[in-house]
Amino acid sequence: MENPNMVVTCDDLMENPNMVVTCDDLMENPNMVVTCDDLMENPNMVVTCDDQMENPNMVVTCDDLMENPKMVVTCDDLMVFIKYNHEKWR
Repeated sequence: MENPNMVVTCDDLMENPNMVVTCDDLMENPNMVVTCDDLMENPNMVVTCDDQMENPNMVVTCDDLMENPKMVVTCDDLMVFIKYNHEKWR
């Protein structure tokens, strides 16, 4: 991901059906955000992050973001969000 202002679009995903946005991707692109609209347009999209909590397959879905409509997923947000859900799902 070369564009520092990148937003994940439908075209990106159509060209890369197995694409995921990782924590590393976000750290390399600090202005990148993934919004609920992005996810709603791409229902199979996942945002993953190996947070070293032994749950690297956890995903942030559109439903998750719908609970927080103003939320954008930055690397820091993703880490906190995944840790929160990790505790909630235990």
